[in-house]
Amino acid sequence: MSNTAETGRRTASGRSSQTAQRRKTAARKASTSRRTEQSQSVGTSSAVRMHTAHTDLPIPYFTPGDLTANAHVITSHLPPPRQLAFYCGLGAMALAGAVDWPVALAIGAATAVARSKGRGDGAQKA
Repeated sequence: MSNTAETGRRTASGRSSQTAQRRKTAARKASTSRRTEQSQSVGTSSAVRMHTAHTDLPIPYFTPGDLTANAHVITSHLPPPRQLAFYCGLGAMALAGAVDWPVALAIGAATAVARSKGRGDGAQKA
């Protein structure tokens, strides 16, 4: 009888150890899958997170009258059409390489000074 009792005990203890091993294996798999899910969720949340700066920037509102007034101010500072054509031609020649840019700059400056002197002398003599 003692043999039968010992065999029963061994079988019961064998079963309990197998059950314990199965539980440990299941727990490991569950913890591994939880870690994987957590790392994936952390990875996606950090990739989606964006930092942007928001500033309050007033946008100017222009009426057609404002644009017309500004255009008149700009055109009042431009030289007459004939002089403007001369300076544009001089710039185009410098851009094309027909005249070096320092030479074109000197010609333009000398022309502007000569024209302003001509106007100034006539006003002082009169």
